[in-house]
Amino acid sequence: MSNIVYLTVTGEQQGNISAGCGTTESIGNRWQSGHEDEIFTFSLANRITNTGLGSQLQGMTFCKLIDKSTPLLINSINNNEQLFMEFDFYRINRFGRWEKYYYIQLRGAFLSAIHHQIIQNQLDTETITVSYEFILCQHLIANTEFSYLALPENYNRLFLPNSKKQNK
Repeated sequence: MSNIVYLTVTGEQQGNISAGCGTTESIGNRWQSGHEDEIFTFSLANRITNTGLGSQLQGMTFCKLIDKSTPLLINSINNNEQLFMEFDFYRINRFGRWEKYYYIQLRGAFLSAIHHQIIQNQLDTETITVSYEFILCQHLIANTEFSYLALPENYNRLFLPNSKKQNK
């Protein structure tokens, strides 16, 4: 079983897309107290390659429950909406308690694919692929980080929500 990952998404046009996604109305009995405005993410894959001439961002794919955000994310891909995305990774620490240990932030993110999966005797999920222009990765416990801006000339057009949360 993987560790728990929660996602918050803010759209340039729609605002807080993840608001209410962790409630019983959105995901039924899978809701988690304290995470009502976050999206529960089952898996995540990110790919960055080096061509010898520099790094290339290959995009990120993640799987989530079909929830309140599903129609909003479809609206986002339909309107080519720029997104600000934050992934918070949790693990069980040596004291047996959940701790946030890793953080990924995407800026200039655009959805490039959404694939719904409704299969008998399985959870109803969707797999989403995202392209992005900026990534920040931080290991919050070991205090290491990485950031990469794909197109420096576009830095000033990257969408940042007004009330972005603090990660430290």
